[in-house]
Amino acid sequence: MRLFVERAAAAHPEFRVTDANTPAIAELCCRLDGIPLAIELASAWVRTVSVDELAKRLSDRFGLLIGGYRTAPPRHQTLRRAVEWSITLLSEPERQLFNALSVFAGTWTVEAAEVVCASPAVPASDVLWLLRQLVDKSLVVVEETPAGTRYRLLETLRAYAREQAAATGDLVELERRHVAWCLDTVKSERPEQVHPSFVAAMAAEQDNLRAALRWCLRTGDADAGLRLGTGLYTLWYSRGNYTEGQAWLEEVLALPNMQTRSAARAQVLSQAGHLASCRGDYRAADKLLDEALATARDVNAELAIGGALQCMGNVARGRGELDRAEELYLAAREMERKVGNTTWECITVGSLALLLEERGAHERAEAFATEGLALAQQADHQQAVARMLALLGRLAQVRGDNIRARLLLEQSLELLRKQGYQQGLAWTLLVLARLADAEGDALQAGRLLAEGLGRARDAGDRRLMVQGLEETALLVAARHPTEAVGLAAAAAELRLTIGADLVPVERDRLTSLQIAARVVLGDAAYSAAQAAGRQQTLADAIRLALIVTEA
Repeated sequence: MRLFVERAAAAHPEFRVTDANTPAIAELCCRLDGIPLAIELASAWVRTVSVDELAKRLSDRFGLLIGGYRTAPPRHQTLRRAVEWSITLLSEPERQLFNALSVFAGTWTVEAAEVVCASPAVPASDVLWLLRQLVDKSLVVVEETPAGTRYRLLETLRAYAREQAAATGDLVELERRHVAWCLDTVKSERPEQVHPSFVAAMAAEQDNLRAALRWCLRTGDADAGLRLGTGLYTLWYSRGNYTEGQAWLEEVLALPNMQTRSAARAQVLSQAGHLASCRGDYRAADKLLDEALATARDVNAELAIGGALQCMGNVARGRGELDRAEELYLAAREMERKVGNTTWECITVGSLALLLEERGAHERAEAFATEGLALAQQADHQQAVARMLALLGRLAQVRGDNIRARLLLEQSLELLRKQGYQQGLAWTLLVLARLADAEGDALQAGRLLAEGLGRARDAGDRRLMVQGLEETALLVAARHPTEAVGLAAAAAELRLTIGADLVPVERDRLTSLQIAARVVLGDAAYSAAQAAGRQQTLADAIRLALIVTEA
């Protein structure tokens, strides 16, 4: 950035760095990969266009960045010439591999390059050696990650290499092979799809998988888009990327070739509906899940019927319609048992146990949670294992067995952190915060609440955000009654917005808070705090909650 500012000032003496143009300067330098030549060429344009406009025009970076110092060697006159000069020093196999690597988005592994980029001129057995040559020539960047060694092209070089691959006619076939490799990456049997190693592998390839999905949407390849979307659903759900996942799946569903009723379409509809419900968008979830169930029944896809019923139960539970939710869960379990799918059954049994805990039916909840844990272990469903441990911990706390509760909750938390399972982490942190508060450790409770609420916010899970705001209000009520009333009112407004009613146990806790706060504050101050809370945006309410947990 300093280089850009210096060169821009030399080109245009009136140029100044301001709060308004600093973000654009940073973006521009990032998009130019910090390459000094590219930055020098770009800075000359400030005589003609603003930095904001320059950043917008960088998509055609090779056409834009022309010029330079007249005394510089010809190869330094333009960014294109600089790149071309470097490429002319490559052998033909190196050049072909360099162009082929542009098909990857983000980073890649040697194994991926051997599959996607191999050709008669570049045998798979030569890819590693040629890749090392490109690294030595500073054309490919090496990155050491916890998952192993990965490689990437600077975006400037990737843009040039992709242009060359298109010019030679190789890009179309490379993209097909890249999509085929991505399909193989997400291919897994259902019991393994929730294993932390599988989710981590997909997270590492997320940029490539997104690029493959974009190709499917651009070319109208509904079959490949369907398989990619179905595979990525686990990643989106586990990492809390609900909004992104729902948007991708709805685009896949809108493809012309996806309009035929099928078990596959029913499955994707259920997945999109589930992600919508995780966001607290119950209207969108209703529409998607109603179509999922109707489609599954039309084609007699029993497993898809069970999946749709289970997701519909989640929506009903989120709304506080507990009787309907229990009916839906029981119907889903019956269907899953019929087809012998233990993976889906353990998810449904776990949801049923959680519902019963919310109803206050603790003995039945513990029975189902114990059964759900056994099923989850049998299916190697690590997310469900962690959630059942957390729920059993919550039930132990209700019984007053805080020692067992902490043991189970911390065991769950350790598993959830390894998995990066955002929804489970947020819920378990809120439960642990309640336990810490009951044990008189307000400081630890505040820390746990802040992390849990932050994770719910980052995932866009509005139902868990509501619960986090309410738990914060209950935690700080004695020290900050005004803020507690405001947070409870903000949570109530959000519940109205998403249509999520309070379960009886939580309603009783919040009613007690309100009664006590009214006594402390008086009617006028209490009403003012409520009014202020109702007018808060969700972002402001969360910001306040994070502040008061530390106060």
